Amino acid sequence: MIYENDIVLIVVHYGDIRITLEFIESYYNSSIKPNLIIISNMDKNNTSELYEKIKMFFGDKVYYAIDVKDLQNSKEIVKEKKILLVRLGINAMWAGANNVGIFIAQKLYKPKYFWLLNNDVILEKDTIYNIIKILDLNDDFSAIFTGIYGECDDFTLKDLRTLRYYNSNEKELSANKLKKYQVAMLGGASLIIKNDIFESYPFIDESYYFYWEDVDIGKRILIKGKKIKNISEIKVFHKQGASTNFEDTLYLDYRARLKFIKKYYNNFWVIYNRLLIALVMCLRILFVPILELKNKIGIKKRVKMYSKAMLAAIKPIYNFECDYLTRNIIKRINL
Repeated sequence: MIYENDIVLIVVHYGDIRITLEFIESYYNSSIKPNLIIISNMDKNNTSELYEKIKMFFGDKVYYAIDVKDLQNSKEIVKEKKILLVRLGINAMWAGANNVGIFIAQKLYKPKYFWLLNNDVILEKDTIYNIIKILDLNDDFSAIFTGIYGECDDFTLKDLRTLRYYNSNEKELSANKLKKYQVAMLGGASLIIKNDIFESYPFIDESYYFYWEDVDIGKRILIKGKKIKNISEIKVFHKQGASTNFEDTLYLDYRARLKFIKKYYNNFWVIYNRLLIALVMCLRILFVPILELKNKIGIKKRVKMYSKAMLAAIKPIYNFECDYLTRNIIKRINL
């Protein structure tokens, strides 16, 4: 039986406070409220302002750790709160911030599941309640990702394309078919993962920097012989790319993609994908006027985006044996 205390929500705060507050409001209106850990990649002023805004919803049910050291002598106090807001003092990106959140959650709450959420998502009133019911019926799966819905209130086309790519044996993969579908990857802004997947730090590979960290988690789960499931009738609304610079998206995506391929496949596939990225970006630059007719984002902006993406095919792939951004932060957490 899965209970409210068996799941911990982890959200990474970055950028505009209003985006995170929209999530907080949806969490506040939820019929069930498991413990929530918010890891802030922002500076002291931004995080302090966020804390004051959250207090308007939850009053004294919020604990604010200006530094991770503040948690050292406050374990019992923190456990009585509903929300824990932690400022890192650095921008540890999505993976690094979630690594800290997972580590704190393991020490404080010992949950069965972690629910990793983007700060630019919105929950429905019964989303968490329905998730707990589904987890109770799907104990054989190590990870579940929910339906990611856009403004049109439909399963996003991007996610459908991604799932078709990773499940190529399915010729027709529709939103209805994905309602309870075992898949070969994790993806999206809403990931629910069993605690036993995260055995030791680093729980998530921080060297991707941006994008593909979730796919890497999924790959590791599959290597262990465990299962992943998509349950798209659980609705989580996502403001696509609300915290991402549009011009950087392709570059960051391709760079992370090449890292993933280097990590799990041989050099042939690395070279093949480098050439493919370079060729596709060259063609896109050549046909910018035609592409602009279909989707107007600006010719200069489009050329800049494609030119920058081409750099991903040229630059060396970062060494995976990197020093993790949060290693020193983890060492300072004494719970």
